[in-house]
Amino acid sequence: MKKLIFALILVLSFSCSDDDCGCTIIETNLDVAIKDVDGNNLLNTEDYNFQNIQIKYSTPNSGSLINGESPILIEEGEVRMRIFLNSNSNDEFPTTYVIWNNNDIDTIRATFNRNGNNTIVNQIWYNETLVQDYIEPEYYINVIK
Repeated sequence: MKKLIFALILVLSFSCSDDDCGCTIIETNLDVAIKDVDGNNLLNTEDYNFQNIQIKYSTPNSGSLINGESPILIEEGEVRMRIFLNSNSNDEFPTTYVIWNNNDIDTIRATFNRNGNNTIVNQIWYNETLVQDYIEPEYYINVIK
């Protein structure tokens, strides 16, 4: 029994390097509520139908767009959408495009802190307005349309 415990401790102590140990944290999302000027939620209305919303990511150097990760509809209290941001490590300011409908496209740019296996959103600009800074992390915004 002592040999088994010693073998397990030995395997565990050499099984990972300092940069690759422990858990991986990936925080690259932003929750968005779409509202009108009176505060009414517009998500899942005719112009902002969740099923028709597209997420696109820019690709560095090519200028082309690729399909992004599908958003998730969150209905805990207030209806909102979780957008998984472009976190391409080859781009200084990875850009995500939210195509709400044929007439309305929003732009989200972000910076990320990368340390070992971890990727955590640092700053977020929504249509060129800084909406989140890591000093006071807030992964939820209201967008007025």
